[in-house]
Amino acid sequence: MIDKKKIVWAIISFCIAVGSIFLVINQSKTFKAEVLISSMLAMDLKWLILAVVSMLGFIWFEGLAIIRIAKALGVNREPKNGMVYSAADVCFSAITPSASGGQPASAYFMMKDGMKGSAIAITLLLNLIMYSAALLSVGGLTFLLFHKILFQLSMKFKILFLIGFGIICVLTFVFYMLLHKDKLIYRICNTFICFFEKLNIIKDGNTKREKLKCSLKQYRECAKFIAEDKSVLLHSYLLNVLQRLSQLGVPFFIFMACGKGSFMALRAMVIQCFVAVGSNSVPIPGAMGVADYMMLDGFTNLLGNAEAVNMELICRGITVYCCVSAGGVITMAGYILRMKRQRKNQPFF
Repeated sequence: MIDKKKIVWAIISFCIAVGSIFLVINQSKTFKAEVLISSMLAMDLKWLILAVVSMLGFIWFEGLAIIRIAKALGVNREPKNGMVYSAADVCFSAITPSASGGQPASAYFMMKDGMKGSAIAITLLLNLIMYSAALLSVGGLTFLLFHKILFQLSMKFKILFLIGFGIICVLTFVFYMLLHKDKLIYRICNTFICFFEKLNIIKDGNTKREKLKCSLKQYRECAKFIAEDKSVLLHSYLLNVLQRLSQLGVPFFIFMACGKGSFMALRAMVIQCFVAVGSNSVPIPGAMGVADYMMLDGFTNLLGNAEAVNMELICRGITVYCCVSAGGVITMAGYILRMKRQRKNQPFF
């Protein structure tokens, strides 16, 4: 059955994406579509190809991280399977609030490939933790090395970056507490449940407690798994760092393709990192609108308004819209191939 909520959010996401593009275009009174097209046609092909490969690396490395974790759990899957899991995550994260639809979509394909529910839960949970840890460390290191670039940007940009960085820090701390202090977390959450029960805000507190116990059980199993095999923690973290660097590499290669030189390309890469951190400040699908504003603001400081609009549209188009489209194509291809294999009673892949 088709989930109507996902359809609604897909439509909303599309409208936000279109609106964001128009808002970016309207920031420049001198914008002309023919100038944008001519700029794209004049790009150095080899650097443009590297930008596209780098974009696909965002999907590829997450898939490898998922496969690595699953292998440690005794589930052997090939990289092409992992690419489908990652593509589903990328595609559905972009069309659901707070990226809430990404992991369920990945779980669907993993379940269809015969993975047990407990293995799926631990795999996706650990990968989510490592994703946050990678973003926190890459963002933090970039700030330490290139904070002068951040200080040159607008106050709104700085505020969004600080909020996003703060949210990532809180999430990382919460993940740590869930893994190592689950009993304390239960007592705290149960106190809130009891309080809201007295206010009649929550009517069925026992159901909430059971769901809480189930979630905490998954974290305990994940913590036990990590304790038994610490190498998987390092490997999955490094693969998530490579995933993050793949996204940051896109503006670098685009600036090189446009003949801006390595110095300016590096600054564009740094701005992209700050945008990736700051875009976590709002629960909008794909951070559309907020990320567009931050990237345009950063590129304007770097290039000037007229040229910044063109570069923002190209970079954002590849890092997000092309990536989501590629994820959608891979997801659909994986789904169709699976259906064909099932009809022939053959294992998928």
